[in-house]
Amino acid sequence: ISSNSFETNEHFHATSTQQRSTTIINSYNDQISNSNFSSTIQNWLRDSIKLQSNNRSSTFYDKPWSKSSRPSILNSLQRDIQKYNGSNDLKNTIEAAKKMLKNGVLDYHNHADHIASTLIICANCYLKANHYVLAIQYASEALQYNKTDTDAVICRARAFENEKFLIFSYADYARIPSTDFSYTLAQRACEKLAIELNKTEGETWREKLPKDNNDDERYLTYIKTKDDFSTKNQYDWYRERGNQLYLDACFILAIRCYTYCIELKPDVASLYSNRAACYLKVFEPQKTIDDCDKALEIDPDNARALYRKACAYKMSRNNQLYEITLKNLIKLQPNNQTVLAEYYTSRHEQIPRKMRRLRTNPINTTTSKSVPSVSSSSDMGNSKSPIIIEENNLSYEELEQIRTQKITSSSINTSYLFGQQLNSLKLNDIKSQCSLVLRLPTKGLFKIANSASSKLVEVIINACRIMVDAEKRYQQVHKSSILQFSYIKFCFNILIELTTLPRIESALLMIGQDYRASLDDLLSYFSSISSILHDVNKLDRLRK
Repeated sequence: ISSNSFETNEHFHATSTQQRSTTIINSYNDQISNSNFSSTIQNWLRDSIKLQSNNRSSTFYDKPWSKSSRPSILNSLQRDIQKYNGSNDLKNTIEAAKKMLKNGVLDYHNHADHIASTLIICANCYLKANHYVLAIQYASEALQYNKTDTDAVICRARAFENEKFLIFSYADYARIPSTDFSYTLAQRACEKLAIELNKTEGETWREKLPKDNNDDERYLTYIKTKDDFSTKNQYDWYRERGNQLYLDACFILAIRCYTYCIELKPDVASLYSNRAACYLKVFEPQKTIDDCDKALEIDPDNARALYRKACAYKMSRNNQLYEITLKNLIKLQPNNQTVLAEYYTSRHEQIPRKMRRLRTNPINTTTSKSVPSVSSSSDMGNSKSPIIIEENNLSYEELEQIRTQKITSSSINTSYLFGQQLNSLKLNDIKSQCSLVLRLPTKGLFKIANSASSKLVEVIINACRIMVDAEKRYQQVHKSSILQFSYIKFCFNILIELTTLPRIESALLMIGQDYRASLDDLLSYFSSISSILHDVNKLDRLRK
């Protein structure tokens, strides 16, 4: 057989494969165009098809999205949302729903319906509370995942109507299809609005109706009008709006705002890093990596960008580049315990003893909210700001004063009294936090704390971090001293008691990311001294 025959067969095989690939791409593009996703997500899906065809031929035939059931790890949190929503507890419903959206488990490629329904719960709660701006915001975000969701459309239409944006309200009501059970309601609303618009806008008001259903742009048009938007300060406006949208778990709207910022100032590293954080939240690892690379081109020492890039490689299951990126980050921040823990865990190794320590203060005690991954508006330009927050601790001597005082102070002997004292705590008052925790029983905590709450867990974590760190520092200076009281042992016992409380799994899902990281540090530390502590395995219930 001549070599020309082999060449002909290879050419035929390559041509046939290319034709099949083109057919599949065209088929998927048609499916994407016919999907209920917004144009933004549709473009992301098309990009993923191109990425598969160019770089990952082995997975090229994977459909870029599917419908999967909610991850079981979120079942407890979902029950809380349903319970609070059923009892019309708007505040706790919104808090639990936001925790669901920020959990880092929901991937829109698989869970778009669940993301949309959770956003709609937030929107409807804000509508009931007469917070129409936020109702419009969350409904607009929900429509990014399902542009035909009538619950989101009607919620937003009602909010627009209450905000006196009658043309936008009419446009939303008019979107309801005749096959939907809400169609009659929507038509009545349209008739009512048409009468009012004829009076206020004249007979030509229909010419002002939006020409498309670009929901993110409609939201921005509304909020710009609401905020008296000016092109003179548009960069700051988009940046601050993007930061707030990120904190509100409206990641697609935040991406749109950061994109406008980048168009205005393409040389600001923190903008790419912040947009990368949003892409990471919506499970777009390649876009995260691309933005992190742009940030690192501008600022090679941008720790946030480097860490997010590592997370994106982990999301892509590229373990080799994940480890390499973490190693580069360790060179920048050799004492960052979160990064050290991730790096050595990925290598199935323990952190070297000389590198172990509790973080100085991973919790921002100056605010009641956990520190966001995205820079706040005050430090947007400071892309080199460390991931670890500045120190805010107590000394061993200060803790002894608190412990001595608590002996003579009133004891906590009822769940009502305990609940009152816990709710009155301010998160920037670390002495009061430690005082409360030191008065907790190391046996029978469930008698005064009927069930775990996110605030109780966060207070205990923060107090334990302060106490353990204080004793470690004291021991380093006074190596031969015999301690009157071991805060390390006390904290170990309190954390074991914490595992006995009902609803602890749900409470752990609702704590801030930095409290979660601090708890992981404590658990790692107690595991490292398991030879002098008994029953360390009882703390496993607190692990992720």
